[in-house]
Amino acid sequence: MVQQVIFPSRQASAEFPGATSGPKRDGAVDVAPGVAVGFRAYVPREGCDRVALHFHGNAEVCGEADDIAPVFHAAGFALVSVDYRGYGWSTGSPGVTHLCGDADAVLDFLVKGGVPGIAEGCKVVAWGRSIGALSAVHLAASRAASVHGLVVDSGLMSIASLPMVKQLAATMGAGEMLGGLKDPTAAPFGATTLRKAQTVGCPSLVLHGDRDEIAPASQGLGCFNALGAPDKVHERFAAAGHNDVLATELARWSAAVAALLAKAAAFENSHPARAAVETHALSAEKFNGKKGVIVAPAKVDAGAPPRARVQFEDAAMGEKAIKLANLAVVDRAPYLA
Repeated sequence: MVQQVIFPSRQASAEFPGATSGPKRDGAVDVAPGVAVGFRAYVPREGCDRVALHFHGNAEVCGEADDIAPVFHAAGFALVSVDYRGYGWSTGSPGVTHLCGDADAVLDFLVKGGVPGIAEGCKVVAWGRSIGALSAVHLAASRAASVHGLVVDSGLMSIASLPMVKQLAATMGAGEMLGGLKDPTAAPFGATTLRKAQTVGCPSLVLHGDRDEIAPASQGLGCFNALGAPDKVHERFAAAGHNDVLATELARWSAAVAALLAKAAAFENSHPARAAVETHALSAEKFNGKKGVIVAPAKVDAGAPPRARVQFEDAAMGEKAIKLANLAVVDRAPYLA
């Protein structure tokens, strides 16, 4: 029931299939056996090493980012807009449970140089609009070593709490069932989107219209409050709804995004979430050489040395906030499937 409401899939044909030159290049990424999702790459120059990875809203397709691509090009970023299963020239059927796994596959394809004209190992900003925010937050949290910035644009955090979903459930007498609906994007490490947001450490921007009738402004505020990023900005548009932010606030929107892109271009995450680490140079010798995994950035007072929350292998140590200077990164980018 929810998926039928969430995914009114739209088909479109690739206009630049297989293009390896020119400003627009259409292609597809294999995300599962026999299933591929389409993308359009807007490439400002050959060998571009910065890219915004765009997960659009549920009523859009990837070829509709033409008008906004110049904002990213002006900041030196390519733009890759990706469809969901069953959209555009993608194959398969859309589904909420596919969102995060497909996003992982697209990111892997991108940073390995799969898109013509975009350099291998490129810096990535994850930009999610509306339902696309679920994919963008997921990548910023679970793939922190590869993602250097996050934009949550009119984003939803909880499908079950959307007004249209609640209304449909009430109409069908399925209120109790809706109350027990589990977050279908909780994979791969058992966290809801808001829980994932707590582990995000890269520069982050939340954009939301106060009159949003589809994903209420409270969802944007909840995302901003949850984000663990030390550098985060919340831009609210008093007169805008869900689908008219660009029509009413293009200048403010563009300025905020440009500022985020500049931060992301300069951001280097020496201790990303999910990295395997080992303690060293602690004053208490018995605590040196302990291994663990970074969970999230730790909140510290202004001027204090940066720290990270570490979950140690030794159950007796539990989770502790440790100065980055005392953490040696053993594996910067382990990926937990």
